[in-house]
Amino acid sequence: DSGGYEAKNLFDMGYKTEWHSTNRVDGKWFVEFKASEPISPKSYRFLSGNDSGEYWDRTPAAWKVYGKQNKGDEWTLLSDLDIDKDKTDAWIPGAVRQKSSILKFNKKAPKNMQYFRLEISRSFGSDAVQLNEMFFNY
Repeated sequence: DSGGYEAKNLFDMGYKTEWHSTNRVDGKWFVEFKASEPISPKSYRFLSGNDSGEYWDRTPAAWKVYGKQNKGDEWTLLSDLDIDKDKTDAWIPGAVRQKSSILKFNKKAPKNMQYFRLEISRSFGSDAVQLNEMFFNY
C-alpha cells in the first residue's frame, strides 16, 4: 500500500482513513483480513474515497469477495461483480464518500467465516484503487 493508506483502514470503521493501493499482484489489487470472530453476513457495502468525486477512476469496477472458515482452508468465492457485465447500480459516478448499494453474495452465503479476501480486478481507469470502508451486513 502506498502513502499511509493501509489495507487495515478498509475495515477500521473510521471515515478519516482509507485504503489506496497501486500495488497489483497478477493484475489485481487485493486485501485479506480476519474478523475478530466467525461471522455469517447476509450482504456487504462499500464506502467510496474522500476524493472520489475528483478521482472517480480509482473506484472499483470489478471485484470478487472470498471467504473461508479456517486459515488453512481453500478460499470460497462469495461474490463476483463487474459493474459493466452485471449492470449493478453500486455507484453513482463522481460522488464523494458514497455508500454503495447493498451487495448480495451471489455465489454462496458465508456461514461462520473468519477470513475474507477482497480482490479488485478493475477500477474505472486508474492504475490505483481506493475505498474508504467495507461493511458486512447481518
